[in-house]
Amino acid sequence: MFNIKPLTAAIITVISLNAFADDSLSTQDQTGDFNIADVNQSSATGSFADQDQVGGDNNAFIFQSETQSTATQIHTGDLNAAASEQSLNTGSSSLQDQQGMFNDGASLQQFGTDSTTTQLQIGDGNSALTWQEEQVQSTALMIQAGDENFVSVDQIVGSGNTASVYQEGDMNTAAAWQQFSDDSQIYLQQYGVGHEAYADQMDSQQSTTTITQNGDSSYLATYQELQNQSQIIVDQSGSLNEMLVDQTSGEFNIAYAAQSGDVNSLDLQQIDSFNSQAYVYQDGSDNVGLIYQEGQDHLQIVSSTGQENELDVSQTGERNLLTFSQDGTGNLLTAEQGGSDNTASGSSMGTDNEVVLDQTGTFNVAEVAQQYGSDNLASITQTDSLNYAAIVQGGIGNQAYAVQAGANHAAYITQQGNGNLANVTQQ
Repeated sequence: MFNIKPLTAAIITVISLNAFADDSLSTQDQTGDFNIADVNQSSATGSFADQDQVGGDNNAFIFQSETQSTATQIHTGDLNAAASEQSLNTGSSSLQDQQGMFNDGASLQQFGTDSTTTQLQIGDGNSALTWQEEQVQSTALMIQAGDENFVSVDQIVGSGNTASVYQEGDMNTAAAWQQFSDDSQIYLQQYGVGHEAYADQMDSQQSTTTITQNGDSSYLATYQELQNQSQIIVDQSGSLNEMLVDQTSGEFNIAYAAQSGDVNSLDLQQIDSFNSQAYVYQDGSDNVGLIYQEGQDHLQIVSSTGQENELDVSQTGERNLLTFSQDGTGNLLTAEQGGSDNTASGSSMGTDNEVVLDQTGTFNVAEVAQQYGSDNLASITQTDSLNYAAIVQGGIGNQAYAVQAGANHAAYITQQGNGNLANVTQQ
């Protein structure tokens, strides 16, 4: 156990090593016991290094080589450690501020210009890592309040990028990667205990990822790769939720997903997609969403409220539209849209109802309304063009099938009651 003696140690100004560092400035202030502060400035004309330590057993190191930059490290507390390296940088700055005990921080800036890293840690046992390499006018901001949190930000080759991470609570983990990206943004916030969140932007231009998590022990990961002007906005609240959002190869895409409750799961993918939009909402517990978009100009709006509902939706082709809502328990939607200019809409209210939609032609319309009841099945298959099919169900154990293999057909099925069966085939 460390016994810090207040005011027994005077403020010590440490003379640092300035090797071949004309016009460089180093300032170090220590108040407390057994603190260590090192500065090495080599060919660092016009650079500034400042280290302030209040407490005991803190360790700080700054290395500046062939740079014209600023590094500041502040320790308030005990047993904290911070390291900063700036090499071959111009006009960049690094700030690490640690308040508490057992905090670790590291910042590396290389081959860049006018970039900024800021780390603020309040609490105990936190860790923060920043790596900026070949960045121009990029910003990394990390704030942690609580205990045993971890954050890492990597910005490798690019310009005008922003990564902002805020964590409040305990034992949270967050990581943000921006590689070969320009003018892209990552905003990540976590509140609670035991969350994990990861955001990856690879070779993306003017794209944005926004992540918010509240509650406990949820997991979230997002990927933007080869994207231009695309957006990911995700929000989770509750416990033990999982979400994966992947945008790979495309432009002008929007993925919005929100989950609230417990043990919900969502996998949303936009692959080789252009100007497509997906909006997914899940509220309750044990709901599952599997969402896929490929092609261009798709729109999908789906929601689940209740327990153990499942959405399995795929859109390929061009200009397909799907809107659907579930409210109840154990409802299932399986929808596949290929072709182009198809529209599907509907709702399931009740328990253990199922809807199957398959559109592979053009300009088809499918509508389903399961108004109440349980164990109903509605299935629509459209393989040609300009068809219309509508199914309305209320009751228990009804089944309705509509198959349209020709063009310009219309089918209407209404079932109210129990155990009814209807089949329509048009070709």
